[in-house]
Amino acid sequence: MGSIRQMGPEELTRVEEIDVSESGHLVYHYSEGKIATKRETWHRGQRNTAAWGNYIERWKAVLERGGVALGAFDGKRLVGIAVLEYHLTEGMAHLVALSTSRPPLPSLPSASI
Repeated sequence: MGSIRQMGPEELTRVEEIDVSESGHLVYHYSEGKIATKRETWHRGQRNTAAWGNYIERWKAVLERGGVALGAFDGKRLVGIAVLEYHLTEGMAHLVALSTSRPPLPSLPSASI
């Protein structure tokens, strides 16, 4: 069963549970005011503790300033996170982070995250 709840700063290290790996065969390039595509195989692997470290520290600072981290869970496993800073400027919030696992899990479809 899927659920969404607020996360505390001590839980942010759980972000490693999110599978952010992806691959594809098309790369977008911007040149001379135009977007073009090129067929090229690429892959991004799963992030480890070191790769998430800087993000986690920035997110903790956002929470200290009154921001919020929302976790999407499939059972007990974290499958998505959103971090929001409410007062970037007066009247403007900032979506600091949004990461979801892939592929969509049967009990928590991607539309729910």
